[in-house]
Amino acid sequence: MNQFWSKKPFSDYFRSVYETFQITTSYISDLYSSVYFRISTFSFRESSCHSIFSPHGYMATINIDEVDGPVQFHLQTVVREESLEEGETLTDVAVYQSNLYVGTSLGNVLHYFRFDDSPVYILISRISVSSNQKPVNKILVLELVERALILCGSVASVYTLPELSPCKLGKLKDIRTIESLSYKEGLQNSSNASQKAFVVGYNKVRIIQIGRDSIKLVKDVNYNDAIDGLSCSAKSATAYSNLVVVSNKSNYDLIDLKETRMISLFKYKSTDDSSIAPHCASFTSESGREEFLLTIHADSSTSIAMFVNSDGDVTRGTLSWVDLGYPQSIATQWPYVFTVMDNSELVVSSLQSIEHKAQKKLEGLRLIQSARSVECKDNISSSFLTTVDVSTGETTHCELSTHSKVLAVTSNELSIIHKTDQLSLLATQFQDLMKQAELNFSDLESLSERVREHSKAVSGSSESFCIHLLSLIYIILKDHEKSIEILLKTKDDTLLIDPQFMTYTYKAKSDEGYKIYQTLKEVIDGMDSNSLDEQIFKDCLLQTHRYYLALDLAKLTESAKKKCCFIREMIYTVVFTRSDEAIKFAKGADTTGWTQFKKANSKIMEFVRQGTNYWARIEFLKLLGNQEQDVLVKQEYAVEICKYSMMVLKGEIVDPAFKEEDRGALLDTFLELLQTSFYDEKLYAKNLLQFLDIDMNKGVSFLRSQKGGKFKATHKHILEEISSKYDDKKDEIYQLKAEFAEASLRDDIADISNLEDLSTLSETLVEIVSMLSSRSSDAEIMNFQILQQTYQIENNLETLDWPKLTWLDYLSANMRRSECPEYIELYLKAAELLIVEFHWLQNHEEKEKVLTLLSAEQYEYLRWIISGTEMITRLLSVGDFSNAEFYAKYGRLPLQSHPYYFEDFKERATENSNDSNSIKAGLTSILDHYLKFVLDKNGNYSIIQMFLQRYGEPYFDAYDIIRRLPESFPVSYVQEYLQQELLRRVVISRHVTSTKALARFEVKSTSALIQSLDNGG
Repeated sequence: MNQFWSKKPFSDYFRSVYETFQITTSYISDLYSSVYFRISTFSFRESSCHSIFSPHGYMATINIDEVDGPVQFHLQTVVREESLEEGETLTDVAVYQSNLYVGTSLGNVLHYFRFDDSPVYILISRISVSSNQKPVNKILVLELVERALILCGSVASVYTLPELSPCKLGKLKDIRTIESLSYKEGLQNSSNASQKAFVVGYNKVRIIQIGRDSIKLVKDVNYNDAIDGLSCSAKSATAYSNLVVVSNKSNYDLIDLKETRMISLFKYKSTDDSSIAPHCASFTSESGREEFLLTIHADSSTSIAMFVNSDGDVTRGTLSWVDLGYPQSIATQWPYVFTVMDNSELVVSSLQSIEHKAQKKLEGLRLIQSARSVECKDNISSSFLTTVDVSTGETTHCELSTHSKVLAVTSNELSIIHKTDQLSLLATQFQDLMKQAELNFSDLESLSERVREHSKAVSGSSESFCIHLLSLIYIILKDHEKSIEILLKTKDDTLLIDPQFMTYTYKAKSDEGYKIYQTLKEVIDGMDSNSLDEQIFKDCLLQTHRYYLALDLAKLTESAKKKCCFIREMIYTVVFTRSDEAIKFAKGADTTGWTQFKKANSKIMEFVRQGTNYWARIEFLKLLGNQEQDVLVKQEYAVEICKYSMMVLKGEIVDPAFKEEDRGALLDTFLELLQTSFYDEKLYAKNLLQFLDIDMNKGVSFLRSQKGGKFKATHKHILEEISSKYDDKKDEIYQLKAEFAEASLRDDIADISNLEDLSTLSETLVEIVSMLSSRSSDAEIMNFQILQQTYQIENNLETLDWPKLTWLDYLSANMRRSECPEYIELYLKAAELLIVEFHWLQNHEEKEKVLTLLSAEQYEYLRWIISGTEMITRLLSVGDFSNAEFYAKYGRLPLQSHPYYFEDFKERATENSNDSNSIKAGLTSILDHYLKFVLDKNGNYSIIQMFLQRYGEPYFDAYDIIRRLPESFPVSYVQEYLQQELLRRVVISRHVTSTKALARFEVKSTSALIQSLDNGG
């Protein structure tokens, strides 16, 4: 034994195996006899295995009878490749995310991709990975580094994932096989961009570390005549597994990669026949432990399998294949192992009972144990979910998917062996029960429990089928409670069962376009509807509105609309006998029914008119009016509805279902009609006044909502009429009148280009000021006064930031943060209207009235706007410095930065400025105020500096400035201004000198000309 191997056995068990199980000819004979005895006592049910062959490949279904119920496996085609070259076959398969890579015997890799919304794989590329057409023996996906190792012949190369671009990292040569070294699940989130694999060479087992851009040899372990290997699962203490099961030309061995030691397990053959290859498959048992199945060749007709775990313990008995030869390929899916034998038999054996469960001869099939599941369409389950149009018989197929790690390949076809879905088994059992001459209700109840449990474990189309199947079973069992429960079952506010399923079940009228599961339709068509409970049908009809709430009515077919008409007739004429029930449905799911499904309206109205359901009559007439296009007919409906509404509200007629708490809904109906259906102003005014007599609050709210609507003159007339009649609503009416005035003003502004053309400004001003003055809340006034004081503190001259916020902009900026936002908004609106009215337009018609309304102390600033006297002094006194300077220059105030009404006219404030003397006088008073502050408060001289930068030239003479400044004033703060002034004076002086020189020259030239003329004369 090589010096690297430890002489100490790896475990006592493997030592005993090594000593005892030396496969010799005599041992094989004894082994064969023992195995034969066990197999001969096993009763195999050949009839339990069924196979279906398609012209293009295998489709097999295998049934297994287990104690806890039947189990079924299905061989399902994933891809069938017709483009292979002559002699080219499929060799290996790997999966990465939605990508499927299939190697071929001519050194090609077929790259398939599966989109999220489809279980079908599409061939997107064919990549040649071998220049000399060596077969692709292995495609190893290394997901941590997004790389793939592809073994062609005995040479492996690295490719990128998912596109399989070659990486220039060199090649690995003299390789038998490559396998990923098992790692802990948490390593998938590791930041280490590398992954380990072990390479089985001809005479070595190597551990390599593959990064995105590198390959590193981690360890070299000598191992002669190596053939294959499999990594054990990583232990919790290590990131990667340290144990691998390997095989050479005759033995299975276990290698501890970390300690570099090996224990020889046992031989798997006693001959030199190279066609007998070792097979090792891993699986996770019911205990969660990993186990290994190792095959052993006994003789030409018999073979066995041993089961061990990574601790060296035998885990279960011996699995034997007698008269079946030796496995050519093997794969596991707990609790079964699948093997393809020498004689092409596909054998399914239980890993729990160590017994064969089924077998079938399938030529040319080879199994592959995939590291990751392959997903594809599930033909069997999809067939049960096929729907059929009840009127046309046209079928619609559902695409369901399934997945498995057990793969089967032929020369040009890749399939998976997957466990048949429970849905298919349950549906088959239901069909069988319904075919019985006498229905076994006990069996049907038992089936319903299994269907109910399965429905909880599935979703989508499978869940829908189970729910429909379950509802049909409950209906057949006449279980009212469970039937209603399942028929009203919803998911995401949507009924899982279309109500038409119920109408079809009870042989009622069915609409064109309705699709039902074909399997269930066949059963329903053979049932007697008279044997069913009719109450279930009625209760189901009552809930159809919930279904229609979730429907997109725009996508409804004509056949669906016909069905809806039928259901509407049934509900209104059979189910509902009270107005409140009928209205609830009509205003809920059936809101659009009166316009989209008109054919039932006449029958519904005929039924309602025959009784005393006046409330329902009103609501239904309203629905008919809403779909009427003729405005005069629409108004006739409205007049009739208002008439009956008044009679009900006053108690002149009685509807048994109408209660006091329903008055609000009827009042809303009345107001809705006033808004949408009256075109005659007299009829409108008459009905509105009648409504105000019944409910003043709702009437005022309605008027507010109509301030921008039609009948403005009528609304104003009604407001004037009720303002004296309802004194307790004075404040609310004031507000409403103001809102109407604002709406009129905005319309007026939109229609004019010149402010002088406004006709509603004064009216709006009076209404806004009236509303403002009517707010006498002490809390609002106190909070507003706090804001005034805060403004003077924050906006004083001690801070150098400029320009200063105006008082109105300060209010606007702080309105939402204040305790009186509505009050401030009214104040700002009033200020804006006052500035335009009295400053810009000089209109004083409403002056005395407005001054009277604004006599309170907190409105002093607004009164200054109206009077327009001593504005600069007053503005300076409250800290509104920016507006004081603006007023000095233009003789008027500007609007706030974000006006409510006159955004498009803000520039009007700067159109015409004062004359220079007036500007200078105003600015002089402001300068004196600033100087006084600087001297009295020992303030910052920069205030004067900034003022002179803004207004020093052309409004002030340097001598005037110097005379006004105190002797102690630092010259440096006016140095810039004086320098500019001196330069200006130099320029002026030069200009004067030049002008005088030119004048003297002109006089001299003129005199010479005159003298010359005189001499000439």
